[in-house]
Amino acid sequence: PAWIELSAHVAKVGAAVQEVYAPVLTKAARSLRTASMFAGDFHTWTAEARDSFVQFRKEFRDVFRELAAASSQPAPAVQDTSGGGGYQAEQESSRSRRQQKQKQKAPASAKTPGALLPRLVEDLCGDIASQLAALDQSNAFSWQILEEALHALSALAKDVADVTANGFAAIGKVVLDGLEALAADSGPMVRAGCHRQLLSTFLQCASVYSPLFAPSSVLFAAHEGLAKRLFDMARASLAIREEVTEGADAAYPFRAKQDHNGVVCLLKLCGPQGGKASLLPEEAAQVLRADLKRHLLETSTAPATATLHAHSVLVLAQ
Repeated sequence: PAWIELSAHVAKVGAAVQEVYAPVLTKAARSLRTASMFAGDFHTWTAEARDSFVQFRKEFRDVFRELAAASSQPAPAVQDTSGGGGYQAEQESSRSRRQQKQKQKAPASAKTPGALLPRLVEDLCGDIASQLAALDQSNAFSWQILEEALHALSALAKDVADVTANGFAAIGKVVLDGLEALAADSGPMVRAGCHRQLLSTFLQCASVYSPLFAPSSVLFAAHEGLAKRLFDMARASLAIREEVTEGADAAYPFRAKQDHNGVVCLLKLCGPQGGKASLLPEEAAQVLRADLKRHLLETSTAPATATLHAHSVLVLAQ
């Protein structure tokens, strides 16, 4: 489409030009998001039509990520402030600079938000907030709208994490505030009747933002309890069957790629964050070992009724 070509062009020019075209591209992104939303009768579609839609959503994530890509800004060059001093001083300064270059590698480029990233994050978190408001006011909300916003938001996790670590913490904070509100006791994720696709996408989205609430993150202090909350939710989700063979739920497997999203969330929470320790205390391992034993027994003795497939049990073992 022409707007994709426009996006590629404005990405190469200055920030001022990006700001001019940002409203147009934001509107185009909204149209693309609308097309990626689950239809109310999705479970009645043919298997081929459902597969095509799922493939479209995967391709949408790639395009959406490209639209929002953060800009790489090289670190500012070190200026010579020696103030002159003639030919000899100039030669000594030149030798010093050469030695400095040999000792140090070129500074890494810092990630700064492009014109679209803050707009898209604000738009997505605004949709989440509006559904939470509807839940508070009328005890009802659209799981499709909320699921679509989380699906799109998960595609931006790497860029949001990059810019948050480089001085733009406000962008990451908006995301974590939304995730905490969704996971709260009064939120839609823990209510009876929560749609399996919504919970699955929420766990997927929350897990990819785990670097933002890791101990090394600037946002850790304000969101310290989020990891434990997600850990409990992910463990509880292991009771949800990965795949249902009959009824409307058969159209919504509890996974994004190959593995149960609750298991994938646990793997991200328990793994090292940025080379540092896990987000969870060592006691979590004891709890997970008990879970693993139970699911190993289920898959080996009663695979037809087990909630996890064998490959997801292997991921749980990790």
